[in-house]
Amino acid sequence: MYLCLVKIFINYMIIFRYIKSKIFIINLVSVVALLMLSFWLVGYGIDEYTSHNEEVVIPNILEMDSVMAQKVLDSNNLILQIIDSVHLSEVEKGNIVEQTPVAGELIKENRKIFVVINAFTQERIKMPNLVGTSIRQAITDAETYGLKIGEKKYVPDFAMNYVLKQYYKGEEINAGTVIPKGSYIDLEIGKGLNSEKIPVPNLIGLNYLSADSVANNAFINISGVFYDEDVKTKIDTENAVVYKQDPMPTNNNKTSMGSFIDIWLTTNKSLVPEIIIDTTITNNNTEDEEEIL
Repeated sequence: MYLCLVKIFINYMIIFRYIKSKIFIINLVSVVALLMLSFWLVGYGIDEYTSHNEEVVIPNILEMDSVMAQKVLDSNNLILQIIDSVHLSEVEKGNIVEQTPVAGELIKENRKIFVVINAFTQERIKMPNLVGTSIRQAITDAETYGLKIGEKKYVPDFAMNYVLKQYYKGEEINAGTVIPKGSYIDLEIGKGLNSEKIPVPNLIGLNYLSADSVANNAFINISGVFYDEDVKTKIDTENAVVYKQDPMPTNNNKTSMGSFIDIWLTTNKSLVPEIIIDTTITNNNTEDEEEIL
């Protein structure tokens, strides 16, 4: 028992003397310094990796092509990431149509900006069968498939206002043929077996889409479309209205089904004349079509 106590005492004295020695102090300081350095390096590394103290305002890269967008993001230490593509006829191919996060938000540097671009290749669809349908149904069906109605040629046939043939780029096209979405389809339509004339529709004061709809309902083709010099942007084009048409919609002015009208559009409403006429199309086309139905 006594010997055990003596051994413990001796070991305690050895440890005590070692703690007081310079070697222990040097080793302790070295360990503490090494731990502090390790913590600092880890914290610095995290800050560098996450840009902990750096945030930038996300720039607006919508409607830019990917090359330009990449340059803009590079200058802000951000990364471009294309995640999807869509088909939009009104947007330049390859341009960005959507970005996440949106412009104006704060984000840390070296983060990714996810974008959707307008596809470089045009979407393709199968041609629907418009033959045998009424002109109004054909227009609706074409729009459903993303197609546009081009020239409407009326020929003598008992199937008044019904599609007899469908054409693509001047050639008759069969249903199921693959063509680019947004293509124009020309139609051959029956106009009955008489040569009855119809009143020229009044397109004055209408924007292009409305004028085209009225012309379609009147079985007329819009041919020339002319914009004034004040129409410079896409918004101007959408807001411009017809101030002149040829032929003009006078009370006694009539034309054949499938004939053509030229229109002039402007954003200057003072150029739009006040034309007060009876725009009712007084013919039996609608009644005849209903009888066929």
